[in-house]
Amino acid sequence: MGRPAWTAFAGAVGALLMSECTYPGPNPAEFGYKKTAGGDIVIAYPLCPGYTAFGGAAIYARADDEGKIDFKTLWQADRPASKSVEAGVFTVGVPGSFQTEKRSLKGELPNKFHVEVTETSQGRTEHGRDGWIGLKRLTSEPLKNDEFMTNEGEVMTRAETSDRLKCKSAGPTS
Repeated sequence: MGRPAWTAFAGAVGALLMSECTYPGPNPAEFGYKKTAGGDIVIAYPLCPGYTAFGGAAIYARADDEGKIDFKTLWQADRPASKSVEAGVFTVGVPGSFQTEKRSLKGELPNKFHVEVTETSQGRTEHGRDGWIGLKRLTSEPLKNDEFMTNEGEVMTRAETSDRLKCKSAGPTS
């Protein structure tokens, strides 16, 4: 094996080993979501203990006119306005969820869109998870207060969406 190939191999092994030592687990995770009686979309963003949703919450849609593989920002906000939003449950496009709305939601959300959230832990802001939401999965049956649909078509509680993360330690190890 030549030096360039060996360097690439060693780098790949190093990256793999480092990924096993870092938080936060699988990416993307399954988000929970539902539609309220008023038609708003509520997202249940999965979090591990010690982490909060900071913001950077953004909704994107793939721009499909002319076949481009680009994303268009439909809504973006940060700085949670309540403890429930810090815990990862927020309503898309509603001013009460976040203190700052960087881009207001104009019109209806498409049937399929991408969600991305920034997290904080121990004073550090980190890129969080991202994932797709498919509104066609929602059934006509109303979900209970703490139930959400996943993109896999499962109905889960808020705790169950976070439990699927298989969280690693968020704090320093001794």
